[in-house]
Amino acid sequence: MPVLAIGNIEKVRALAANARLLLVGGARASTASRLTAFEPGTNKVLWSTELPSAVNALALSGGQWAAAGADGTVRIGTLSDGQVQFQLNDVHPGGVTALASSADGTLLFSAGADGVVRAWDWESTRKMHEWKASTQPLRAVAVDPSGTYAAGAGDDGVVRVFTVATGAQRDMAGHEGAVRALAFTPRDGRLVSAGDDGKLRIWYLVGAVEFEVRGEKDTGHAGPVLALLFPPTPTAKPGRKSPATACGPRAATDRSRSGAWTSAASRARSTRGQARAGARLRAAGQSAAGEDVPGLRLHGRG
Repeated sequence: MPVLAIGNIEKVRALAANARLLLVGGARASTASRLTAFEPGTNKVLWSTELPSAVNALALSGGQWAAAGADGTVRIGTLSDGQVQFQLNDVHPGGVTALASSADGTLLFSAGADGVVRAWDWESTRKMHEWKASTQPLRAVAVDPSGTYAAGAGDDGVVRVFTVATGAQRDMAGHEGAVRALAFTPRDGRLVSAGDDGKLRIWYLVGAVEFEVRGEKDTGHAGPVLALLFPPTPTAKPGRKSPATACGPRAATDRSRSGAWTSAASRARSTRGQARAGARLRAAGQSAAGEDVPGLRLHGRG
């Protein structure tokens, strides 16, 4: 498996990618860190920017990047040269832990140690929404492809979904331990969550609070799950590469065979217009001993 030499970042905490670059952020022993852009395929360094704090998460929109700082700051810069354009101070006291961008590139969602989810206008950096999700730190945030829902979860193990337009809140409890990752399905209106209990839960966003569980026996995750990814559906030109996904301090591209995951329960709910087959899910995590598991696991059947 090819290895990308990151340089003077001691621990990789965040990755973001588009067709032109792979953005890598993380932490050093010192307070400061470095954000580095690589050219996919060649691993050539396109630019590198020094930042005054560790980077916990990254998001992209158009020609901009956003970095979640351990110092509670969100920094926004240009993808062309890496220069910081804006700095949002005291976004989340105690640290910004997660970022997500809406599919249309208009809103940037953040979550933090203060248990709050906030939404920001990418262009003006004005705060648009704020929802108190928990009294404990949040570890993950996600927004669905339509921009209708935003989700946050963290140390209390409860997944909370907010309707962006109205602020209506839906609490979904079920995890045994902290939730570390969230991902909305691309097409069928569900949400996947994962965390310290090593299980993936697939939630429905309407009606009674219900979920399906993928556990150690059928996911292969004996330890915490740290990241989830639905790769873009290949409309693909030959040679197009998918973004990498972080697994603890390592990063790896998935080379496993493609597969599709469709549950009996989702097929039964097709009358609601929610369930459609073909959503592919990758997950990265740790072993039961707390060691990082290299690569990604594909959750699929068939």
